[in-house]
Amino acid sequence: MKYSWIIILLYAVLFFNASCSKADDPLPAPPPTTEQPEDPEDSPQQPEIETTEEGSSRAILWGYLDNITGEGILHPQGYPNEIYIKDKKLQGDAYTFVQTEASKLSDMPAHETMSYWRATAPISQGTTYWACHTTSDQYRYLKIRIAYIDNNQVGIEYKDIETQKRPTIEDITQTENGSIAYLFNKENEKEGLTITDIPTPLLKKGDKLYGVNYSFAQCTDITSLSEMPQAETMTQWVQEVTINSGDIFWISYNLPQQCTYIKLRIAFIDGEQVGIEYKVSHQSTVTNENANSPIEGKSFVTDYSMPHLNPANYYVEHAVTYNDQNILNYAYEWVDSKKHTAWVAFSFDDITSQDNYNRPSQEDEPWSVDPNLPAEMQTSNDQHKLDGFDRGHLCASNDRVFSKEANAQTFYYSNMSPQINSFNGGYWVAFEQLVQNWARSNTYSHMYVTKGGTLNQLLKNFKGNKADSNGIYPETDENGFTIHGLACPQYYFMAILAQKGEEYQAIGFWVEHKEYDYSINNQPDAATIKTHAVSIDELEQQTRLDFFCNLPDVIENQVESSFNEADWAF
Repeated sequence: MKYSWIIILLYAVLFFNASCSKADDPLPAPPPTTEQPEDPEDSPQQPEIETTEEGSSRAILWGYLDNITGEGILHPQGYPNEIYIKDKKLQGDAYTFVQTEASKLSDMPAHETMSYWRATAPISQGTTYWACHTTSDQYRYLKIRIAYIDNNQVGIEYKDIETQKRPTIEDITQTENGSIAYLFNKENEKEGLTITDIPTPLLKKGDKLYGVNYSFAQCTDITSLSEMPQAETMTQWVQEVTINSGDIFWISYNLPQQCTYIKLRIAFIDGEQVGIEYKVSHQSTVTNENANSPIEGKSFVTDYSMPHLNPANYYVEHAVTYNDQNILNYAYEWVDSKKHTAWVAFSFDDITSQDNYNRPSQEDEPWSVDPNLPAEMQTSNDQHKLDGFDRGHLCASNDRVFSKEANAQTFYYSNMSPQINSFNGGYWVAFEQLVQNWARSNTYSHMYVTKGGTLNQLLKNFKGNKADSNGIYPETDENGFTIHGLACPQYYFMAILAQKGEEYQAIGFWVEHKEYDYSINNQPDAATIKTHAVSIDELEQQTRLDFFCNLPDVIENQVESSFNEADWAF
């Protein structure tokens, strides 16, 4: 019994000591939470850039997703500028690119065969590009392949291929003794090439050659100026030509009484530069006894649309600049004693026949005094208001809708004639629309038009039966003038000359100025319009004007003597 209590006491002491020991000992440190590096075999691998042509190099570009390139650009050795990524496209200062259909650098076609070079190259995996770096004196060509796109990175394979010297004027070979080399470039394109003894320049715009009074005929199957056939044997003459390397042309510079012939060869095309070889060949005299003589400062006096000028009148040209070209909008002769034009003249061609601009609303019409008339000759709205007549356009607003500036010039008061409302808005407008339709039908290369009212036959002692919107009746005095002193024609006329290649046809219209039972919504039909058609010779007898005087006499006499109704689409 005594020993049992001792044993119980010893167990109690041992239990107490064990409990105290567990409470005071520190806890073991937890296992580290930092992840240990993975086995390299388990980490994602950067895509490999395969080599598809011996000697190529590899590079990784950045910025595919965020445009932040940092050091991830391509700066080929020896190139002054780098290639970088922006908006998921390759680009760089002085670089142009063209995509090929090859998937390997070694299979890419020669860069000389490529066209449509662009300032940027869309990035697409597996595509190949030629890149060209341009300086003032050389081209450097680089092959590029998009090997992969990986998030923000683009892996490329590239290879520097060659450096080429840019051609200069010294590289233009002379193919005929006495020829001259010339280099069209960006700096001289607007001024053009001035050829000795020819007053207007030969111009280049984009890939076209053209010029006022110039025409062109291409020679085929020859490579030098010395091989060209005689100019007089050429039959297909046009007003402008497309430039292609190696092309050879006869150029004729045409004045009413003289034609100058020039040989021209396209030696090379180098971007915006075009090297040419040319030579003035010979001149021929054109029989044209009634042609206008050139006038300094008046570029279009020899245009086919012009009648023979009367030195007693004041001649005016209105021109506009369109696509860097100086273009005749319309011209006229002012008869100051009548405060009216003798005629207005203009032409339709592939530019001026365009319908790009709508006539402004009535409240926005840009009526203004003609700045090209001397101040003492100018007319204004004061001569047109409250007289019962319309301000009738001679060169119609819808004749000149290829540009806003051209249309605005038709609202000069010098281009207005006092017209009876039902004539202006109901009858005469049908003739104007017919001619506009002819001009815009793509049937003719040029259509030359002279329009006007007869100042040799005025509407005298007229008293209208229809009042205008202000309740005023139109009237003229015994001399044929309105209450504000404007001559009011008794007839209006149009002379139309249409050109298709080297073929011409002409027709005239002679229409009495009177009140009609017509309106803008009720116009005369084609059969009625035909009754007013006349030959140009007959129109000249009525108006005392000499139309189309700048045509060579043989052509003028032929087209003016009669008209063939079947030649015109009424």
